[in-house]
Amino acid sequence: NTGATGDTGATGNSGSTGSTGATGSTGDTGATGDTGATGDTGATGSTGSTGATGETGSTGATGDTGSTGSTGATGSTGNTGATGSTGSTGATGHTGATGATGATGATGNVGPTGATGDTGPRSNLSWAEVSRVGSATTVAVPADRVLRVARVSCPDGTCRIRKITIRYNVRGGIYGGHGSAPEVVRAGESVIVRSTVPPNVARMLRTGSRAGSVSASIVVGSSTGTRTDGYVRTGLRG
Repeated sequence: NTGATGDTGATGNSGSTGSTGATGSTGDTGATGDTGATGDTGATGSTGSTGATGETGSTGATGDTGSTGSTGATGSTGNTGATGSTGSTGATGHTGATGATGATGATGNVGPTGATGDTGPRSNLSWAEVSRVGSATTVAVPADRVLRVARVSCPDGTCRIRKITIRYNVRGGIYGGHGSAPEVVRAGESVIVRSTVPPNVARMLRTGSRAGSVSASIVVGSSTGTRTDGYVRTGLRG
């Protein structure tokens, strides 16, 4: 800046106009004025282009193992595998209990009477005898249906009838019956075993020319210590 103008010299006597004085030296620069207020921020410039991707850094250290997760749901069952080879045979097991006795089969036809054997030596023991009543091998069913199916004789001591089993055979079927007789047979005496033909058996025998048979199995014990298992079969007609 231009410095202040120096004082005007006193007006000289009006003489000739003196020469113009020399120009004074420039004064010191004044102090800097206060900074003005900051102007408004200009608008943001556009984003520059993305720089190139840097190289992949080295793999960091493995972190600690996390806690075990809950067990997942059970998967579906897989297909059945192939059958394995047959194993060796095991040891033989214990023998099972004996099975129940099967039903009694149908009674066969009466066979021919065999030849009489030789008379054996006489024994000191006496045996009860079970025989057919009379000589007829086939009898008709009476109106009251009561048959005399066997005779039990006791030659010595006292005999007891232990068991009587009656079976009727008609049209290939087997039907049970009931036999009755005095239990005790005295020495030298005999008793008759009787059985009543069941109504259904009697009806079958009286229908047409049907034929059948009745069999009696009798067990007799004796006070002499012997036992007789006798069997008698007799043919039947209606």
